[in-house]
Amino acid sequence: MTINLSLLKVTHRASVTSLPCESGAELSAPPRFAVDDRSVPDYSPRPMTPICGAINVSWEEAALTSAVCADPDDDTPRVVFADWLDEHGRHARAEFIRVQCELAKIFPDDRNWAALYHREQALWAKHWSEWERPFQRLGYAGMTFRRGFPWRVVLWPSQTDADADEIFAHCPTVEDVNFSDLMWSHVRSLVTSELPGRFSGVHFIASDIHPAGCTLLARECSWLSGIQRLNLSGNQIGPEGAESLAHSQALSQHKVALEELHLNFNRLNDAGLAAISSSSVASRLRVLGLTANNITDYGAEEIIRGPRFSSLEVLDLRDNLLTPQGISAIVHSSHLPCVRVLGLGGIFAAREQWIEAGY
Repeated sequence: MTINLSLLKVTHRASVTSLPCESGAELSAPPRFAVDDRSVPDYSPRPMTPICGAINVSWEEAALTSAVCADPDDDTPRVVFADWLDEHGRHARAEFIRVQCELAKIFPDDRNWAALYHREQALWAKHWSEWERPFQRLGYAGMTFRRGFPWRVVLWPSQTDADADEIFAHCPTVEDVNFSDLMWSHVRSLVTSELPGRFSGVHFIASDIHPAGCTLLARECSWLSGIQRLNLSGNQIGPEGAESLAHSQALSQHKVALEELHLNFNRLNDAGLAAISSSSVASRLRVLGLTANNITDYGAEEIIRGPRFSSLEVLDLRDNLLTPQGISAIVHSSHLPCVRVLGLGGIFAAREQWIEAGY
């Protein structure tokens, strides 16, 4: 196949010397569930590595990758780029892009998911060192790939808007940010910063947030109204923090739908879940992560009490305190019409599999 470069829209959002953006990672075994790593539900770790800069690429490659950046929601330019890579003997990289594009479209209950996932990981394990060479000393803490290109960047607390400018200049496909190693002082500074609002998804995983920090974020962060994904897992925000999120004016007046909310390992208890369930955010969520929050059958009743979570597709309640009766109530609830994948007990599986297992 011959690629007609004149058909591609070339953008100047990135310089010729900055693309394609690739990075490497250690290969890890598939977790039972890691939904926080994709915008349209994701259940596996994405390739991640410290990144270090970019080198010159050909004008053809620059044009093709610029076309990807010009229309980041469309897979077509990515597949066209993969075809060009195949023509130039870079078959593994081409396959990696196609595999990740397919993975982004499906749930783990799809019969093709497991094979695609393992192929993705095998390709990365073999080629990551080659694919990370285009980067030289950009200085970020790490980067995650999705659909064949950089998607989430990990920043140190000290990094600023100028660093974000550099991110978007070199990697315009980046959508999410994960702030690493936050302390309380960093949380306070991010409340007034415009930096998080430049991304579609914000992740504060295992940081020094706690109930007071969550309350501060919920009450004073104007940028909360513009994000699609929020991850506060591992911050011990408790019922008080959940209550603050539920009554956040920024979240209730959301400019775009908050599609994913991850509150794993936060000691929410049933009271915290009740607060989230009663909030205006609940009806718009597609993904809700509540792993290890001491939730009992009473909390399960809050989830299925009316059509509060009518848009939910993925619900993770693993490692809580649900009885078989509580699990069965969730599996068969008519108020969760869109749920396809459930994490219950210690298992993450398709809803149909729970039904077939007799719950």
